[in-house]
Amino acid sequence: MKNNAIRNSGGISVYISSKLHKQVPIRRIYEQFENCVILYCEYSTLYDCEDIIMYFTYVSPEGSCCYNDQDEKNGISQMYDNLETITYDYPQALLYIAGDLNSRCKDFLDYIPFDDLFYIFGNIDYDGSTFDIPRNNKDNIRGNNYGKSLVNLCYIFNMHILNGRFPGDRCGEFTCFSNDCASVVDYMIASSLLFQYIKDFKVFDRDDSDHFPFFCVFEFPYRSNTIVNNINDYPLNTWKFRWRNSLCDEFVLTLRGLLQSRYNTLLDTINSNVNSAVDLITVIYQDAGKCMLVNFRYFSSQPPWWDDECDYLKSVKYIDLH
Repeated sequence: MKNNAIRNSGGISVYISSKLHKQVPIRRIYEQFENCVILYCEYSTLYDCEDIIMYFTYVSPEGSCCYNDQDEKNGISQMYDNLETITYDYPQALLYIAGDLNSRCKDFLDYIPFDDLFYIFGNIDYDGSTFDIPRNNKDNIRGNNYGKSLVNLCYIFNMHILNGRFPGDRCGEFTCFSNDCASVVDYMIASSLLFQYIKDFKVFDRDDSDHFPFFCVFEFPYRSNTIVNNINDYPLNTWKFRWRNSLCDEFVLTLRGLLQSRYNTLLDTINSNVNSAVDLITVIYQDAGKCMLVNFRYFSSQPPWWDDECDYLKSVKYIDLH
């Protein structure tokens, strides 16, 4: 909370699932940095990927009074200084940023296209990038200085915006409606190497606030030498499947691939904890059978506001009662 704010302003809160915390060591770092919460997530202990540093932040808008007593008036430049320290201390970790950045990026590129003798991208002395996934953005009328600073930050740290790049957000939906204006100012940004583990990104249309909630889905492969000692290490989902002969080949192919990739993990788990091994086998079959999932809402007589979260809570209640 800023003491010199003209109106009440909120802080930053980060909540972590206890189930995830049991699987992956997570700790807060750089507590001295202002206006952000930074977590070091040791994903490499369980998954076949690098550790991830998650940077949750709020950047005050351009011209905010909070910059009056500061030499640096650009909130994105302040974030740059923090990231420079982080990447120096943790050069192997992948970066993930989320928050209200008050940056309007219009159609600015957040990567450097291929440069050669006949084409040089702008006045920028950076290496070209192999990343070239197009980004859609409904807020394409105007940008701002923060937006230019943000894409420049992406160039330097080899990061890219998730908004407008995944099936759940093909059009680059607005994330904020305020002052009779719709804009995209809330972002998730990730290292290039992290994109291979991101399966989807979506902006919800709930109006609990003038900023809409948004989420992304990560999917990491387990390490081949991971030994699971706790029966709760593999969370089981309450899903409903319906066998379809037309999808049999897809199911078998997916199952074969999952068994091959997790074969060593499964053998080690069987030797150490047979109950966890049974859970792992169940998870493998569930993952392979996702092509045959039944969407509860299509067969439900629930009210229009009923969603997947309600289905999940109802199933948990049913399990607890029985």
